[in-house]
Amino acid sequence: LEVEYELPPVSVQGSSVIFRTVEVTLHKEGNTFGFVIRGGAHDDRNKSRPVVITCVRPGGPADREGTIKPGDRLLSVDGIRLLGTTHAEAMSILKQCGQEAALLIEYDVSVMGESCPNQRL
Repeated sequence: LEVEYELPPVSVQGSSVIFRTVEVTLHKEGNTFGFVIRGGAHDDRNKSRPVVITCVRPGGPADREGTIKPGDRLLSVDGIRLLGTTHAEAMSILKQCGQEAALLIEYDVSVMGESCPNQRL
């Protein structure tokens, strides 16, 4: 039995992570935007997780648009915030929106050291 998997990136000492958001407009194909989500609110707060994109289907609308990557967080769909929604509610919002939707995506940016200490990001 041979198992392949990608290791998470190695944390670099002195690096930090900041969050950025971007709005992406996608068009559905066959009732899908071409990505898979996981997470959502749970009755047990310790089990609640943000709605995260876990897979971008090759050749699908999200893949062709090019902005959305696995690990990105889906914050809203057509202005409907997903914070506090269950996975089922988030899926329902995605299914019920029109053929075109504006998605607010949050992603991580690694900041390495202090190469530009006087510059604001």
